[in-house]
Amino acid sequence: VPDQTPATSNNWNAYDYVNALRWTTPIYSYLKYENGGYTRVEAIGDVLTVERYDGQMQFLSRNDIPLELPIFGGAYLCDDYNFVVVGQTNLEENDEVEVIRVIRYTKDWTRVDSVGLFGANTTVPFDAGCLRFARKDNFLFVRTCHEMYTSDDGLNHQANMTFCVDITAMEMEYATYLVEYNPFGYVSHSFNQFILVDGDHVLTLDHGDYYPRSVVMHRADLSNGIPTGWYQPETVDVFPIADSTGHYNDTGVALGGFEYSTTHYLVAGNSTSQDGGIDFRGYQRNIFLTATPKDDFSADATTVTWITDYEEGADVALGTPMLTKLNDGRFLLMWAVDDRINFCFITEDGQLDGEVYEMEGRLSDCMPIQVGDKLVWYVTNYSAPEFYTIDLSDPGQNIPHEHSYVADVLEPTCTEPGCITYTCDCGDSYTEYLDALGHDYVDGVCTRCGAEEEIAALLGDVNGDGQIDTTDAKIIMQYDLGMPNIGIDLSAADVNGDGVTDTTDAKLIMQLDVGIITEFPKAN
Repeated sequence: VPDQTPATSNNWNAYDYVNALRWTTPIYSYLKYENGGYTRVEAIGDVLTVERYDGQMQFLSRNDIPLELPIFGGAYLCDDYNFVVVGQTNLEENDEVEVIRVIRYTKDWTRVDSVGLFGANTTVPFDAGCLRFARKDNFLFVRTCHEMYTSDDGLNHQANMTFCVDITAMEMEYATYLVEYNPFGYVSHSFNQFILVDGDHVLTLDHGDYYPRSVVMHRADLSNGIPTGWYQPETVDVFPIADSTGHYNDTGVALGGFEYSTTHYLVAGNSTSQDGGIDFRGYQRNIFLTATPKDDFSADATTVTWITDYEEGADVALGTPMLTKLNDGRFLLMWAVDDRINFCFITEDGQLDGEVYEMEGRLSDCMPIQVGDKLVWYVTNYSAPEFYTIDLSDPGQNIPHEHSYVADVLEPTCTEPGCITYTCDCGDSYTEYLDALGHDYVDGVCTRCGAEEEIAALLGDVNGDGQIDTTDAKIIMQYDLGMPNIGIDLSAADVNGDGVTDTTDAKLIMQLDVGIITEFPKAN
């Protein structure tokens, strides 16, 4: 359904974990630079919104595509096709129910075909986790999670699941969703899932809270196709997680990035202290980065670098970090700090490259993309998209300028207001306005400006003799008849306050003079 206004949503901080920071959710917001402009794709309610923006991020068009199944899993925007994964619940544990559907669209979002998983030991797809894609030639790999069929203990446990689609025939090439060894690694519970293709290897990363209780990476060799049988991939616990004194779902960890360089596999996250003996709730988190050498795929060779070092009790709110691979072989790590953004460059072996920068802005679940020498993403806050950029060639310019203002004061007078204009050498300025001082009379003379105090006219005393009598009434009647040069003070003449000086005012003055009334209506 075409629409000519951008869709409003709220994806601010949507990349952060939920449910007491225990697990993540699917990614709903996507951005791709193509054909000289930007494509925004976002699942909003029961539709998938597709919008086009020009190279200056100006809105061009919008198309809302109804979701074919009610639960959104994720979208993957390739150069040849677009893919969308949706699902539905299967609480009756019926193997005939299509729990997950992969839909292929052309680049102009015309539906081509789809393939589904039925039953698949799934009651709730994408539950308490995420969904991510990786592609190797014509094979589309999907790593996600699900709530499984009821087990012997009467519970519906959560775990990861992986499947592979042959997009040439649009057929399910492989799927693993049982409690079993598999080429991509079984993890339960798995609170976040990542997948990468690196040459002939498929890498997966999971945030496990029990089996295993760690951030665990698996590497499968697909040089001879997807292994079958009881194949065990190479496994590394890159970030072990201590036992919790509280709920076992609490790990104090949030994963945000998984990338590879020519020499290492990098993982970004935040975590509380993992020394053990705590429940992880309310403790200070810090940003960490792990680096695992490709040629020594082991826990012993994996390094953990803490990017931040806030002390316990600092009460600094850190968001889930994002890790973006750049065209020059480096990486950009960014995270929210309260209501600002910090970012830094990372070398291919996982070391901090330079300083940590700070900028004004917000993060969302839209993964940043590199366009030329800019890093671009968008954020909504119950609004249309607001685009943010980082200039990679000059990151320092993203640092907020600390203004140094010089004040230029125009002093107020008794009758005229003043102002103070503050100007920074960057050109920014603002003005504060000052009220007029007003007169300060002493013995009828202003002590500031020397003006003499004006005595307000006595109402009814139109000739200014200090008396209200028939002479005043006579002057008003002469004024009403149009007689000239009668010396009337009109500010004292309208005694009834009707805006007109006439015989009615004269009559009221005479009544006051003889005692019929004691004050004029205007005095009330």
